Amino acid sequence: MIALTPFQSEWGFVCGRVSALEARLLPPEFFQTLVSHPRLEDMMRQLQESPLRESVVSGSDWQDWSGIVDGFFHTLVRSIRHDCPNPAVANIFILRDDYLNLKLAVNGQTDFPFAEAMLSREQLLDAAGGDTSVLPSPFREAAEEARAAMEEDRGHTLVDVILDAAYLRHLLALGESVDAPLVQAYAADMVASRALVALWRRLKSGIPARTLQEYMLPMGSLTPMLTAVLSTGQPAEWADVVPGELGQLLRQAFEEAAAEEAQYFEDLAANHLVMMARRGQGQVAGPERVLSFLRTVASETHNMKLIVCGRLSRIEGAVLKRRMRVANV
Repeated sequence: MIALTPFQSEWGFVCGRVSALEARLLPPEFFQTLVSHPRLEDMMRQLQESPLRESVVSGSDWQDWSGIVDGFFHTLVRSIRHDCPNPAVANIFILRDDYLNLKLAVNGQTDFPFAEAMLSREQLLDAAGGDTSVLPSPFREAAEEARAAMEEDRGHTLVDVILDAAYLRHLLALGESVDAPLVQAYAADMVASRALVALWRRLKSGIPARTLQEYMLPMGSLTPMLTAVLSTGQPAEWADVVPGELGQLLRQAFEEAAAEEAQYFEDLAANHLVMMARRGQGQVAGPERVLSFLRTVASETHNMKLIVCGRLSRIEGAVLKRRMRVANV
């Protein structure tokens, strides 16, 4: 069991705010009921009883539902971040948007659909025009490496690999910058699980393991494990070299999933992260309490997107229930 840090008075205000917001977290029954509604109108009525009530009005464009939910979550995280003595705890949950926008900028595009986290639109526009010097580290180094790959005509797929790896390294660094063992362990497992899924899918798409090792590594403290994974061969054998809970979840994915093992492992790993972060609920004043709250809201918003978008795509409720994440208890 990872011990919580002692009471930290500087985190008192934001933790008090989080304590009040926790009263708005949704019970598991909310999602079980939501996915069972036969009509979209019934889903809308229930969603109007959720924290998203102001975004769900009669005549809402369901096709933009994913953007509505993402906007709600991003606004909440930025608001919480403003009150955090160390913003890294909040940035863990929204950093990915910056790297998705950065991919577009490196490709010279100037339309950035993802919300700003640590990079401004002005910085992204300058980068799209070729001036990466305006980007803070480590975004600058990642953009320069990706652009160099493009100039050598090595394809957009390699650019994606480079920036995905940069995102994961940055995510790991954010966790390590927080003086709380639970936050550090959470970030390490989050990066490890996402790196495994990324490698899994890249290998399946035909990218050689040698290329992935060249551009995905090093990955800080996770380098030995990921090196062993790339040397092992087939993902079915990875559980033998991945330690701890994630190794057990890899084995479970192959034992229980008839197909789409990578997706099943990703869902299992996400629930593992929820349970890990939940330990922070016992913190009165400290970064662990913020981590726990934001992780729970992240699961809630995932479920809302999954259910509504799944129903719009006529996916059966039973399938959606299997994909739902653990949220509140």
